[in-house]
Amino acid sequence: MRVARPGEFVVSYSQRKISCIGKIADYAIHAPKPEEFKNTGDYWSQEGWLLPVIWYQLDNPVFLPDIFDDIKDHLPKKYSPINPNNGNGNQKAYLANIDQSIFDHIAAIAGFSSQNLEENVISGTDFVEQVENKICESILTSDSLSDTEKLQVTKSRVGQGQFKNNIYKIEAKCRVTGINNPLLLIASHIKPWRSCINKHERLDGYNGLLLSPHADFLFDKGFISFLDSGDLLFSQLLENSDIEKLGIRRDIAIKEPFLEGHLPYLEYHRNEIFMP
Repeated sequence: MRVARPGEFVVSYSQRKISCIGKIADYAIHAPKPEEFKNTGDYWSQEGWLLPVIWYQLDNPVFLPDIFDDIKDHLPKKYSPINPNNGNGNQKAYLANIDQSIFDHIAAIAGFSSQNLEENVISGTDFVEQVENKICESILTSDSLSDTEKLQVTKSRVGQGQFKNNIYKIEAKCRVTGINNPLLLIASHIKPWRSCINKHERLDGYNGLLLSPHADFLFDKGFISFLDSGDLLFSQLLENSDIEKLGIRRDIAIKEPFLEGHLPYLEYHRNEIFMP
């Protein structure tokens, strides 16, 4: 899931046929297991990866047995989504790479063109909003929080209210750019709001940073992160030229060590959000 890139195509295979082809809209995000799953996959973690995909329903679904002989020699030797010996689906392969020739063959038979997806406008941000809206709904209908607490928790989703005040008690400026003008700073969660397991994590000032808008975007997407020492980490997906154009310089970054309360959240960000 983490190696999938925006713009790549995804083939959906179920019941021995391919009925949908999708286009990846954004990098995978960490998100809680959908409530719709209910008791399905009780042994799964309550958190996993959500890959934003724009789907197109094929007018001419492709029945795998009809094309199996054409593609079996091109299937991956390891982690193949299809058993190359009998054509059965590999139940352990949730998402796997396939050869370009296989995709081209499927697309040709289905009469699929990338233009089929151009009219669909959706982004990874839309997917995140859908996930967080559902979490908000569950919070607002919860009996375990007072009306005041519900308001505080939902406001923290967009870096407002009590959460932002809690950060200002600890942080004074953007650690990436050094900007300290409150009008130019965003109260950003280190462990994403959607992944927090309780009210405390969503409102905890140690789970937040004050970041300038472009630094907030990079941090939220996992293009940058921090060591406990305060040193910046850059993803290999960021070109040095892009970093320079964004005006991010290591000599400007605030290299002050983080406090103990920050450390569990930073470890989470490095392990689950940051893309090395």
